[in-house]
Amino acid sequence: PVATLATLILLSYARSLGISFTALSAGTLKYPDDTHQVVWLPDATVEYFSGKHIALFIVAIIILIVGSAYTLILFLWQWLLHLQDKMIFKWVISQQLCHFIEPYHAPYVPKHRYWTGLLLFIRFALYLVFALNVSGDPGVNLLAIITSVVGLFIIKGQFGRVYQSVFVDVIEVACYANLGVLSTIKLKFEDTRIVGIASHISGAFTVILLAI
Repeated sequence: PVATLATLILLSYARSLGISFTALSAGTLKYPDDTHQVVWLPDATVEYFSGKHIALFIVAIIILIVGSAYTLILFLWQWLLHLQDKMIFKWVISQQLCHFIEPYHAPYVPKHRYWTGLLLFIRFALYLVFALNVSGDPGVNLLAIITSVVGLFIIKGQFGRVYQSVFVDVIEVACYANLGVLSTIKLKFEDTRIVGIASHISGAFTVILLAI
């Protein structure tokens, strides 16, 4: 039950993170008389931080604050355990918290139990780039994804296997490679036929990986 709850929270947070950045995204409308107006990017008819957007903004900030604490704990937990004798970190010895955190770290080798937190940080950074890309240039988003994938490959190449199961580690590497190749093709080629074929191949490959 704890593992199921942990998984549901992780999936919900990952989804909520994207929604939160969408709620915070802003754009600027410039008028012929040299005036401008800051609006909510998904719906330019809504003035930024005005009316219904205020509620969206506040909820998004709350989600990001709580989510940041959640991500930090997942990322730093293996090191926090060594500081539990310090007064400020006494809360680390809480059995309920330990039972909650353990399912996130169970799949990894001991020295890489930060991995879930690291992936959430990368997701956070990507959503931030997407939100700041107010021009909507897909090249910026694709370059950010490629950079993230390359960074993950460098980390895995430098520090070795992350998961206790070699098979799971290989599957994850294959997923990242698939994402990186597709993003590179989309960035390099403007021919929609080539991109369409690459997308279908990538989708089929993803389905096969999930089935495995």
